[in-house]
Amino acid sequence: AAQRLDRRARMEEEADWDPELPRDFQRAMDLSYFRGNAVGVRAAACKLPGAWDADMHLRSCIGGTDYVSRIPYARWDHTPYYDDHPEGWRFAKTCSRHGAFIEGVDLFDPKTFSLSVSESRSMDPHQRHILEVGYESLTRMGMKKGGLMNSSGSVYVGHSFGEFGFAEKSQEMTGPTGGAGCVAANRLFLPGHEG
Repeated sequence: AAQRLDRRARMEEEADWDPELPRDFQRAMDLSYFRGNAVGVRAAACKLPGAWDADMHLRSCIGGTDYVSRIPYARWDHTPYYDDHPEGWRFAKTCSRHGAFIEGVDLFDPKTFSLSVSESRSMDPHQRHILEVGYESLTRMGMKKGGLMNSSGSVYVGHSFGEFGFAEKSQEMTGPTGGAGCVAANRLFLPGHEG
């Protein structure tokens, strides 16, 4: 990549364009080689079915581990939604009763993030997951909870649409931001992080 950048820089200076390629195409190709400030990823964390570590999960997948299991009753009772006829189709029914599930979603500790118990119950499980995994990534980077206070940085979150809004909940489990996808990245600012 460095040789290509040097060659392209000389071409820019000498206006020596490749006659076989249009200039716009050459410029577009050059955008794939970023010349500005480099961004470094110092740490990463994840929770995946069967493993709480990306390396362990990758090694087990290479070994052929199957993480698919029956839907645990601790998650939900799937009996009313299950239809054992594989070719049939009925509204709000499924012929599948298996899936890959992340273990320990019920072990969220709200006090770690200065949340009340009632607020943590009303939070979408995706938001709890973002808090735990994001904080783990920061600690792997060497940051401590006290060191995060008033530190600046950016948080980027890829968040899928959750079905938490459709789940049956009691009245005390509802809140204005509990299921809102727009506050997912803001949740990581709870330990005092700014940006």
